[in-house]
Amino acid sequence: MDNSSFYISSIKIQNLFGHQQLQWNTFTDVNILGGINGSGKSTVLKSCYALLKDGFIADEKLAKLSDSIDIKFTNGYTFHWNKQKIESTEYQREEGFEYYLNSHSINQEGFLTLQKTQVLTDKGSFLPVKELLKQIHVYLINSFEQRILAQEKVQTGEGNDRTYLDYLIHEQIFKRNSHFTGIFEKLLNVIVHQPDLSQAIQKKEIQGFLLFYSSLQQFMEEYEIRIDNQIRLKRKGSADELSYEDLSMGEKQLILLLLMITNTAQAPCIFFMDEPDLGMHVEWKEKLIRQMRELNPHMQILLSTHAPSMIEGWQNRVKEVSQIITH
Repeated sequence: MDNSSFYISSIKIQNLFGHQQLQWNTFTDVNILGGINGSGKSTVLKSCYALLKDGFIADEKLAKLSDSIDIKFTNGYTFHWNKQKIESTEYQREEGFEYYLNSHSINQEGFLTLQKTQVLTDKGSFLPVKELLKQIHVYLINSFEQRILAQEKVQTGEGNDRTYLDYLIHEQIFKRNSHFTGIFEKLLNVIVHQPDLSQAIQKKEIQGFLLFYSSLQQFMEEYEIRIDNQIRLKRKGSADELSYEDLSMGEKQLILLLLMITNTAQAPCIFFMDEPDLGMHVEWKEKLIRQMRELNPHMQILLSTHAPSMIEGWQNRVKEVSQIITH
């Protein structure tokens, strides 16, 4: 991987749950976090995702679970976040920091709880947090909450009822189709002005488009998958066509995950995945990480799981939460 890109090299958390200190040194490809229920796996992943997506932790309950977080990158940059409790009359901004106040930042005693963030470069200078967020691409798969939300219906513009998970898949299909339309227009322009390059560009882009279907077929062997601007399937031996809305929750979860990775267009990025294997068969779990890496070999994965089958071939990338608690 290109170390000039933003890949996480370590995560340090002070006072996780009020008393634990955590140090997680990460690899630039695959990182698997294990641990018993309530050990902090989800808290670590969600907190880091929130900081790298928004620059602060908007979820007040999540923000209460730790006092400071340092995310270091392979290019020498460090994202620092911490909370500070002060009297409202003492509130003064410090140079190099950015601040966030939520709706309940002032308690009954008149104290403010500030979230402070800063980004230090490898040369010791400050980088505006917004500049970091523009350069880094982060995504979250949070299967458990998506499965709960999927029980609720979402009304679409056409008047049809979809589950929340269906809606997420629909969004990713639209994003994929929009990207491919842009590639097609670019290809037409190249054919006109640089015909010698058209074949190479066409081959690269079409292969990327088809890779999603070949990856999906690796899992859903009992289906014939139709390649078009939607996702249509037929069970082998059946004449009835199905859409992704007709599939099981585990199948939909798989499609959403593979679509999200496909839509990164193989660009460097970071995926936080909180139990992405929920609802999946053990044979799917054994090959899930390998297939994700084929879709985008430039992605860094930070993943939590309870499934031993998920770590097949990645045992040297596994850390238990108890192993990274320093004291």
